Amino acid sequence: MDIIDLFTQPLSPIAWLALFINSFLSATILPLSSEVLYLTLLHIGNYPVWFLWLIATIGNSLGGITNLIIGRLFPEKITSQPKTKMLIIATKWIKCYGYYSLLLSWVPLIGDVLCIIAGWQRLNLKKCVFYLTLGKATRYLVLSLPFYF
Repeated sequence: MDIIDLFTQPLSPIAWLALFINSFLSATILPLSSEVLYLTLLHIGNYPVWFLWLIATIGNSLGGITNLIIGRLFPEKITSQPKTKMLIIATKWIKCYGYYSLLLSWVPLIGDVLCIIAGWQRLNLKKCVFYLTLGKATRYLVLSLPFYF
């Protein structure tokens, strides 16, 4: 049995565990993409779409929640202003749109920073989790649509 067989066997726990780990790590500050593995597993077709959607959403949401927690580790009052363009943009979005900006937490690079800034700004954790999960779930749902028809 080779590595390809581990991913192509129906309901292989290796495949969905890899999807969970990849989705989790992709939502942190690590430069990974969960879409490639997600779409590959959808294309193989040995897994129910709803199951892969659920695994990817849970993993990616937990990664975003990790970023929220990391943001809360920073001191509440920082005297210096953000210096990088990404931090400036994310801070403005959080101040302007609040929780709604976390609907974009799935967007590469800026999404991670949005979650960290939301944590640093001490936004309500339950609302943050709701909006970031909604954004990530919607992204995976949109990616899944071609596999429903």
